[in-house]
Amino acid sequence: MPVAAKLSREFYDRFGDKVVDKLVGLLNDMEATFRAELRDLNEENFRRFEAKLEQRVSELGSELRVEIAGLRTDMAAGLTASQARSGTTARAQDGRTTAKAATRQSVAQLTTGAIGDHDPTVR
Repeated sequence: MPVAAKLSREFYDRFGDKVVDKLVGLLNDMEATFRAELRDLNEENFRRFEAKLEQRVSELGSELRVEIAGLRTDMAAGLTASQARSGTTARAQDGRTTAKAATRQSVAQLTTGAIGDHDPTVR
């Protein structure tokens, strides 16, 4: 969209309509050429920018995948360790529960006289 150059009437009177019209045409052609060159330059710069952006996004995606894989490995190791500790704790609690139950049973047997021929008067 060329911008038509408007020159003063005095300019037309001094140089004539034919010369001034040629000058205006030349200026408009130069402007159109500069605009086209600028548009081409902007498009080329945008293509370069887009290529760099795509490369950086790709690199970032790769880095994120590596970090996520590391986090998954760490979480799996932590979960395994936690389950191992829970299993050990559960076995220890089972052992304590069994020992407590045996103690209660022994106490109950003592108080009811169910253990052997124990005479409470004999020491």
